[in-house]
Amino acid sequence: MPLTFKDGIYACVPTLLGYIGIGIAAGVVGKSAHLSVFEVTLLAIIVYAGAAQFIIAGLMMVATPISAIIFTVFLVNSRHFLMSMATAPAFRKFSLFNNIGIGSLLTDESFAVAMNAITNKVPVNAAWMHGLNLTAYIT
Repeated sequence: MPLTFKDGIYACVPTLLGYIGIGIAAGVVGKSAHLSVFEVTLLAIIVYAGAAQFIIAGLMMVATPISAIIFTVFLVNSRHFLMSMATAPAFRKFSLFNNIGIGSLLTDESFAVAMNAITNKVPVNAAWMHGLNLTAYIT
């Protein structure tokens, strides 16, 4: 029986405490950078990568030019290109739209869960990966 969206949600459960902990820490760092709760929330919604949120807040505290912040965030998050390329063969048969969604919401943790499943020959599919990624994003 093929994996479902719900199976992807269940696969994400072990990582949820990590997401919550990082979210709280990012909020504390954002507040120490003199961002409002609204700005911290907006940063979390717009900038999905947790490492980038820490970098942005830290560089804002020392009045770094926006161009340097953008370049630094790009360099730190370029690993996502590699993670997406590593998972891409497992999702080759799915549509471009599905693959854009999978790659756009991929995190370090969802990559690890997906690669563990792929390595163990679990027949992953787009629905499962969307359940995994969306649960991570919402958390």
